[in-house]
Amino acid sequence: MAFSIYRFLSSISAVIIAVIALLSLQVNVSLACENQHKPVKILPVKFEKGLPVQDVAVKRAWVQRHTPREKIHPDLDHVVHKKIINVITDYKTGMTDSNKESISQHILSQSRKYGYDPLFLTAVIITESSFNHRAKSKAGALGLMQIRLKTGKAMASESNIRWRGTRTLYRPEKNITLGTYYLSKLLNRFGNMKTALEAYNHGPTRTARHLRKGKRTHKYSGKVFAIYNKIKLEKIA
Repeated sequence: MAFSIYRFLSSISAVIIAVIALLSLQVNVSLACENQHKPVKILPVKFEKGLPVQDVAVKRAWVQRHTPREKIHPDLDHVVHKKIINVITDYKTGMTDSNKESISQHILSQSRKYGYDPLFLTAVIITESSFNHRAKSKAGALGLMQIRLKTGKAMASESNIRWRGTRTLYRPEKNITLGTYYLSKLLNRFGNMKTALEAYNHGPTRTARHLRKGKRTHKYSGKVFAIYNKIKLEKIA
């Protein structure tokens, strides 16, 4: 009789343990399902200025930190504007004073748009064309920032600029707009300005192929930065 009672109690205990285990499993499964469907809260990433950014903006913020730029107070725009005009005047461009004024203002506006130091963008234009807006390379690149027709057409489409072929690229303001936008795209793609400049000069496909092979060149970017550093030190006449 005692043995039967012992077996009965053992069976009851086993059933209770099994029920508890089953309930525990059900609770865990419910929590897992709840967590699976619960939206994940993504906290914004903050950089120097404290602006919340996510996804593509994170990469762009990092890129901008590695871009030659200077915080120019609006009250000092006229100083930089005059300096750019002086730089343009150093080259035989055939431009009128009105042309120089317009180009300088456009360099300022495009630099402000993408966060560049205006003198850096000025250095790129000097390297490409020495401010000859009618310049044409052996490879068919045209205008101030030496843009090829195929590239110019693609950038014009993305920038919602009316495309009129060579006429568009020979217009200084349009050329600067397209060239600055293109450089910004390359900067976002390659992550640093030196490589972006090499891609601007040699083409992104060729540059990417060189990077995959472990080859790096800084000849063109070195020239741009040398000019940039030189004109930064020049005093306004």
